[in-house]
Amino acid sequence: MSLKYNLIKRSLLAMIVFFVLAFNCYAQTAKECLKSGITFVKEEKYIQAIADFTRAIELNSKFIDAYYSRGLTYDYQGKFAQAISDYSKVIEINSKYAYAYDGRGRIYFKQGNFTQAISDYTKSIEINPNNEDAYYGRGLAYAKQSKLPQVISDFTKVIGINPKYSKAYFHRGVAYYGQGNLTQAVADFTKAIEINPKYSMAYNDRGSVFYNRKKYDQAIADYTRAIELNSKDAKIFYGRGIAYDDKGDYNQAVADYTKAIDLNPKYVKAYTDRGIAYKHQGNYDQAISDYNKALEIDPKQGASYYNRAVAYYSKQEYAKAREDFKKAEALGVTIDPKFISTLKEVIREK
Repeated sequence: MSLKYNLIKRSLLAMIVFFVLAFNCYAQTAKECLKSGITFVKEEKYIQAIADFTRAIELNSKFIDAYYSRGLTYDYQGKFAQAISDYSKVIEINSKYAYAYDGRGRIYFKQGNFTQAISDYTKSIEINPNNEDAYYGRGLAYAKQSKLPQVISDFTKVIGINPKYSKAYFHRGVAYYGQGNLTQAVADFTKAIEINPKYSMAYNDRGSVFYNRKKYDQAIADYTRAIELNSKDAKIFYGRGIAYDDKGDYNQAVADYTKAIDLNPKYVKAYTDRGIAYKHQGNYDQAISDYNKALEIDPKQGASYYNRAVAYYSKQEYAKAREDFKKAEALGVTIDPKFISTLKEVIREK
């Protein structure tokens, strides 16, 4: 009897909890339910929040703030289909509700539907021309489509509305970098850092510009600062590694490539470039080991076959070198015919 009693007791308690959650707002007005739901959102109690917003909608089927808030909560939960449905309902009731277009555009962006995201952000901007978030979101979507002039235009608009928006300077800098305008890219990354001195990616990308300008010491300084701010990003260690590599500091290059690989064991470029650094040090066996790993991860890496061929050649393993040169050539790597001819002669002499 005791066991049966406990089971009944637990069932009754579960039912009570369910009804408290499900009918939390049944004795209140739609606005009170909305307010209660917003409180739950702030507490990250999304299930209770959605129950309250749903009750508000039941009490007032045209309550756009409740639809919007529920859509936003679904968005937080990653329930994009439900969020889009609620944002669309808001727009159906009031086609001038700019934030609903923002919300729906944000989800389309997350889903990779950049054209639809741009359409929604554009509609939001038409309603509210000073909506910096809509320009920012549209700029990101244009960036995904590699439409760099539009990217620059949108982030310039964001900066005009909010001159302290460090991320807008950063993304505009990335677009300028993509256009080859390195001077303007550096200016924007520098401004982003000025506003936010802990902006690791701004240091990283400015370091990349300095690297492309062959200003290796400045590049290394920026990569180092980026690492101090974010020591978990393999790409930053890789970037500093190639700067050390091109500077001729192969020990430091190997150390950075190794750290990049520790953080991302599938980092093909890090294996390949560490192999090249080992080759410069005359450590051909370790170089070949790294090229092998790179090809294990991505067998279509023509550069890895080419570099392994060079290492085999340096070890006087000419037959293996010739086979790797053939594979590299088949994958689109251009091999000097004179070199291949010389290799064939060496093999014949052997």
